[in-house]
Amino acid sequence: MAGNSWLALCQWYIAAERPPHLACIAPLEGASDHMRESLCRGGIPSIGFGSMINNVVRGRGQQENSVEMQLKHGQGLRAYWDDKRARMDRIEVPAYILGSYSTMLHTIGSFRGFEEIPHRNKWMVTHATQEWFDLYSQERTDDLQKFFDRYMKGIDNGWEKTSPVRLAVLGYNKPPVIDLPFDSLPWLSPSATNTELQRLYLGADKTLQHSNNTDTATIGYEGTETMVFTHTFSKSTQLLGPTKLVVHVSCPSATDFDVYAQIRKRDASGKDLEHINIPLEALPVSDPKEIPSINPLKYLGPNGKLRASKRKVAPELSPNYWQTLAHDEDIEVKAGEIVKMEVWIWPTAIQFDAGEQLALKITGSDSLVLPEFEFLAEKPKNAAGQVVHFGGEYENYLEGHWHD
Repeated sequence: MAGNSWLALCQWYIAAERPPHLACIAPLEGASDHMRESLCRGGIPSIGFGSMINNVVRGRGQQENSVEMQLKHGQGLRAYWDDKRARMDRIEVPAYILGSYSTMLHTIGSFRGFEEIPHRNKWMVTHATQEWFDLYSQERTDDLQKFFDRYMKGIDNGWEKTSPVRLAVLGYNKPPVIDLPFDSLPWLSPSATNTELQRLYLGADKTLQHSNNTDTATIGYEGTETMVFTHTFSKSTQLLGPTKLVVHVSCPSATDFDVYAQIRKRDASGKDLEHINIPLEALPVSDPKEIPSINPLKYLGPNGKLRASKRKVAPELSPNYWQTLAHDEDIEVKAGEIVKMEVWIWPTAIQFDAGEQLALKITGSDSLVLPEFEFLAEKPKNAAGQVVHFGGEYENYLEGHWHD
C-alpha cells in the first residue's frame, strides 16, 4: 500500500489489523490521531479544516461527522476518540514512512509511526518541500521503487543498507541539508547521534539564555499581543525534533486561557525568515513576494498550543520526549492562578549559523500560523490578557535537542 494524506492515514489502521496478504506499507505523510493532532490539538477546538473535509468528501455510504461530535460532546468521550487513534504498535509489515515539517496536519503521524512500529524493518525520511510536490518527484519515485522491489518482489537489492532515518534540515536563507543519515531519530538516541538536550531560559528582558539567572518579575500582555524572546547563536548548530516550552502564566480576568507558541528563524539582522516549500521555478510566480501566505507554500516554523484546563496528560500514551493529552477531564483554573504550562511544539529541523537568531513567539490567540488555504483564514479571536511570571520557583524555558 502507498499513498498520501487520507491514503496514508488509512494504512496505519489497515496494517494494525494485520491482513495476511499485506506485504508492506508506504504512508507518505498521514495523521494518526484526528482529535489530538487536528480537531482539538492542545485541547483547543479547531474545526475549520475538518468542516471543509466534511463538505467536500463524498461517498455512497453515510459519513461519521467528527466535527459535530467535537462540538456536541467535546473531549468527554475518551473511548470514542481513542478508538480513532492509530495502533502503530500492532504493525508488523515493513514500512517506508515519509514526513515533513511543512504540514500542520501530518507531521506527528509520521514521527509517531516510526517510533511506535515495534520492529526494525522501518525507514523514515523527511523532505524539505511540500508533500504533494515531493510525492511526484523522481527522487521519491526511485526510492519507493527500490523499497517495493525488495518487499513485494523479493529482489535482493541492498535496501536494508539504507539508513533507518534520513532527515532534511531547513536552512531558510540557504539550501537545505538533504538526507542527513541517522540510525534512529536523534532525539530518541542523543548520545549515539551527537545530539544534546539543552534548555534556553526565558528572561524578563525577553532573551533566551543558557543560564537561568532571572530575578523575580512579571510581564503582562494583551491576549492578542505577541511576546518575542530571542537567542543569538555563537556557533553553527541544528535544532532537531520536538521542543517543549515551559512557561508559568496567569490570567487575572478569566478562568481559562490558551497559550500559543512558535519558533522562528531570524537572520543576523533580526529579520524573520520563511522557508518556501516549493522551488520558485516550479511556481507560477517570479518573485517570492508573490507567493500566497498559506501553509502548503510557506513554512514559518514549528508551533504548539495548549488550553490551561485541558493540560492533563495521558502517561500511557506519552513517550519520554513527548506528552500526549488525556482529553478526558478538565482541570479547574481560577482567575489569577499561576499555571505551569507545558506546550509541546511539533518536530522540526533547522540550521542556525553563528550570528543568526532563534525567536520564540508567545501569544494568547491563534495568530501565529498560516491557514492551509486562503479561504480558511480567520481573524484571531479576542483573548483575555495574560501575565508571565519569572524568577524563584517559576522556571521558564525552551527545551530541545541540538546537533552540531
